Amino acid sequence: MSDLFQQQSPLVQINLDKAAEGPAQIRELPFTGFINLRGRPDNTAFLAAVLKALGTEPPLEANTVKQAGDNR
Repeated sequence: MSDLFQQQSPLVQINLDKAAEGPAQIRELPFTGFINLRGRPDNTAFLAAVLKALGTEPPLEANTVKQAGDNR
């Protein structure tokens, strides 16, 4: 069984703070969770339930995201 306290990011050996010079920057969001949520955009009950659960309505355009606080 894996020990969660010993998890390491795949980027652990890269110092991203030093690499943050110039117009492009790389920032790690380690150990994030993802959900794939699908529903009909014309279903108002679905949209209301997502808003209540996540704090934001789901994006209605493909390949886009919404943000509420620290959640995207």
